[in-house]
Amino acid sequence: MIAICEPQCIGSAHEAVNSGFLHGVRLAYPEERIIFFADQSHIDAIARVFAINNIAIDNIEYRPIKIRPLNYFTFSATVRSYFLFKALLSELMILGIKRLLLLSISSDGLYGLKMQKNNSISYSIAIHAVFEWITDGPYSPYKTYLHRKLLNFKRALQWRHSNKYKYVVLSPHILVEANKHIDIAKYNISAIFLPFIFSKKNHIAINKNFVTFATIGQGEPQKVYKIASVLNSKLNLRKYEIRIIGAPVGRLENVENIICVSPHKKLTRDQIEEYITGVDIILMLYDKDLYKLTCSGALFETFAYVKPIIFLSNMCVNYYNSIRNIGYECSDLDSVIEKMEFLINNYAEAGEELSHIKNNILALRSEIDIINASSNIREILSA
Repeated sequence: MIAICEPQCIGSAHEAVNSGFLHGVRLAYPEERIIFFADQSHIDAIARVFAINNIAIDNIEYRPIKIRPLNYFTFSATVRSYFLFKALLSELMILGIKRLLLLSISSDGLYGLKMQKNNSISYSIAIHAVFEWITDGPYSPYKTYLHRKLLNFKRALQWRHSNKYKYVVLSPHILVEANKHIDIAKYNISAIFLPFIFSKKNHIAINKNFVTFATIGQGEPQKVYKIASVLNSKLNLRKYEIRIIGAPVGRLENVENIICVSPHKKLTRDQIEEYITGVDIILMLYDKDLYKLTCSGALFETFAYVKPIIFLSNMCVNYYNSIRNIGYECSDLDSVIEKMEFLINNYAEAGEELSHIKNNILALRSEIDIINASSNIREILSA
């Protein structure tokens, strides 16, 4: 019997990666019973992902638990996490389960877990963006000096560490950078490719006579505004479109050649798929210091929909581009604009190259697919 818990997310948050994890565990342990503890809204979101992809997870029991949206990196969140895990571990003891897979964690959650007196259960813990904060910057969620000292994720990870704790980061590129800041061997930190269920659908762009770019997720609206401002000032530029698929739009509404499909609201997976149909190229405009210690979920969305990318040089994206050419790497925003201008004015001529990149993405997907990760998952969940 295998116990899996999502202790933080509600609704569609992390629905793609968590459904991928569940699918991967089922493939690694086809005969084992799985019990999945999560908020009911998250269970519903996971079930929708499985339904969309025609995946049946047999012999799984969904057990709803109440997850309250927390103000993370606070002492009150640590207290709430303590009682959440106390109740969960008591249930696991009754069931005779000896290992728990946690699909996410924060520093306050990790403190709450390590405060438990039960010593018979071991833990495998997936680490997401919180891992970025084992360094000293440039981004920090900590509100005060006291928060930074006591609720620092690195400190939480090191506190009361033993071999009963295993951690998994969601891309191999993370391990190289992480080892500069923490002893990954000592703290049992390993990596798998971000679990993701790649659709079997053939995502083919609609035939048209102009190029459509898009951003998904956070999308860097300020950079997109600058790009559009420069492109729209050029004479004799052919028709193009930038589609903003995500909530943050900044000043982009009503800008020429920009379409904000979902301003100020979160999209369902069905809606994302609807809007991304017909998109030729995804813009990934991350700062170079982002995603050194985590993986971009939006990047895996581009793989899912087989979309070439134009991207600013970034450790995470560069890693996957080094495996297979997945798009066009640019050193700065001016280079992005230059590449976009070329594609706008040479859309038909670029078709063959874009098709080649799509084939690369399909090949990459087959290499990083969760269906090939069974041995890694068994290692993660081993005693």
